[in-house]
Formats: sequence, structure tokens, C-alpha cells
Amino acid sequence: PVFPGIPWDANNYYVKNVPMTSHTAGGTIPWSAHIRAAGKPYVCTEFNHPVPLTYTAETMPLNAAYAALQGWDGIFAFHYQENTKWSQSYFNDFFSMAHEPAKLTTYPFAAAALRRGDVSPAVGETSVRIPIDMALARIAQTDVSLGVIDLGVDSQLALCRRLSIGTGAVCSIAAPWRETNATALASDTAELSWGTSQRVVAVRAPLAKAVIGDAGGRPFDLGDDVSVTPSNTLQRDGWCVMTLTVRDGMGFRRAGSRILLTATGYTDNLHQLWSAGMGPTNATSMVVSTNWGSAPTLLEAVNARVSLGRPASSVSVWALDERGVRKVAVPVADVGGRATFDVGLVYATAWYEISLSATRQEAPYEYW
Repeated sequence: PVFPGIPWDANNYYVKNVPMTSHTAGGTIPWSAHIRAAGKPYVCTEFNHPVPLTYTAETMPLNAAYAALQGWDGIFAFHYQENTKWSQSYFNDFFSMAHEPAKLTTYPFAAAALRRGDVSPAVGETSVRIPIDMALARIAQTDVSLGVIDLGVDSQLALCRRLSIGTGAVCSIAAPWRETNATALASDTAELSWGTSQRVVAVRAPLAKAVIGDAGGRPFDLGDDVSVTPSNTLQRDGWCVMTLTVRDGMGFRRAGSRILLTATGYTDNLHQLWSAGMGPTNATSMVVSTNWGSAPTLLEAVNARVSLGRPASSVSVWALDERGVRKVAVPVADVGGRATFDVGLVYATAWYEISLSATRQEAPYEYW
């Protein structure tokens, strides 16, 4: 949050209502990545996007995916619960996650991406070496941490490969990078892509798929015969977050796999106050809320079409309730030989379970 007067004055602040996916250089991600000490463990001890920002569904998937690419050892979300009472069912603190469904819904994807290694570490690394006396002198002058961006490395490189800084006899940059202003920045693993012009981040890993950003109305091929087409949403340019995580099994093509699908959009509280003339659909608005509203916290259930490269008869889908328990079956149709189904508002949920069963041709091999 920005505090025009006294720092952390809860009655005088605003949040610019813009998603991090709109930042062409990766938002805060490069500034976390560029100070990693070469050869040392690295943990991000605080990370969050503050409410009443309405784009908070992007928080954990974005950070976890690029933390995995950078080879970080852990992330601490700041923080789980502080001022929010367990019984009130709405958020009233910038960072408490206990009643923030947009963030909590995507935790399984984020945890699997980093802890299980669903998103692979980068193949290459750009490491800057600097003499220790020069590093200490620089830090003494600026009173801030020193990283590779301070020494001439393009910040966008954090979206493509690992970054690190270390000490050496002379200043040097290993594996420099010259490409700038690319329309899409792909990781050297080919699993992550940050669309700087289309403002969409895509994850195409064997056990993890995601579309994060201004995706409404466009189809996305996420690899492994998985495609998603989100509809237009209440946010600008169809902004949404869709994730698919293989809970158990061998992947998106193999019988016996169970997949968690999440589809989320904007979030805010019921009766939350906005500054005059501004609201959740105005991408340039400043959120100013001295009245957090009341229960319940509202989460947009994004309408989307999902298509898998398997026979419809081998795919079962359920909408899940708030506890993650199956509550209603979702019809699956055969469209061009592909299992196709629609999710969205009609199911009043943000997540779904997909189960892949064996076909007659697969059975002798899958269950040998």
C-alpha cells in the first residue's frame, strides 16, 4: 500500500489496482532474484500482494513459478492471519490470507510448483562477480543490498534464467544477455513464458499448467494436449488465473491421474467502499478503502472451456465445494475427438477435480 501521510496509517492509503502481469519486466520478481548469493541457499522470507487489490489471485502462482525457475529454497507468504477474526468471513487487513480465497485457492499449485519441483530450475545462470572491497564500499554508500541489476544486468533476464552475485578478483559477468524489449520472455526450460505485450504469463510444465493475466476470449495451448479458453471476465481485458496441477498420477495424458483445476478472477468484500468514481472494473483506479465492507469475501468464478487430448469417456470432472469435496459432476463432451468441458459461475466454485480413467486400449499397459 501507498501511504501519502503517516506510514501504515490505515485511514489514509491507496493501492493502485493493476496486476503484476502488466509489468513488462516482471514486477517485483527480478528485484527478489537479483540479490541471491552464488552458491548459497536462498529463501524469500516475505511475499504478498496487498488487498484491496482485486488481482490477488496471481500472487502465489507467479511467485512460486519463478522461484522454482530461480532455484530458490523456500517462500514465506506474509502472512497467514493477524487482524482477521476467524468467525468474520471477510478480510480487513492488507496481508492476512486466512479469509482471502483468491490466494488460498491457488496454494496447491504454488506449493507443488516449488516444493515438488513441478516447475524446473533454469538450465543457465548469469552470475556477476565483484571484488569484496568494492562490494562493501558500494553498500556503505547506498545503504541497500547489492545485486546483479545494480551492476548492469537487464532485469528481464530473471524471467529467463537464474541470477546470482558473488565475489571475485575482478568485476565480471558470466553469460551476459543482450536481448531487450522482447514481446514474450521465455525461460530457458521452455516451461514459463511472460508475455510482455499480451500481458499473460503461461506455465507449460509436465505436471503444472497455468494462464495468468489478460487471457479472456483467447485459446491457450499449454502442452501435453491441454488447452484452455477463458471467457471475458469482470476485470480488464479478461484478466484471470487458471491453474492445473497433477495431484497424483503420471501427467495430463496418463490414465489414473487426478488433476486439480482452479479458475479465479477478481476478489473483494461485500459492500467494500471505493473512492469516488472508481471501482473494481477500472484498471487505472486507485483502491481507497477505509471501510473494508462485510462478509462474505467475493471471488469471481471464471467461465472457461477446457480441452484434453483424451476420449471424453475416459475423463470425469467434478466441481468441488469450499472444503475441496466433490459436490456436482461437470458434463464432459467429445469435441473433435477431445474431452471438452465448461467451468464457471454456474457451479459457484473456484476449483474442480479432473480424473483420467483408462480406455480399453490403455488398460493392459496402465495396470500391468
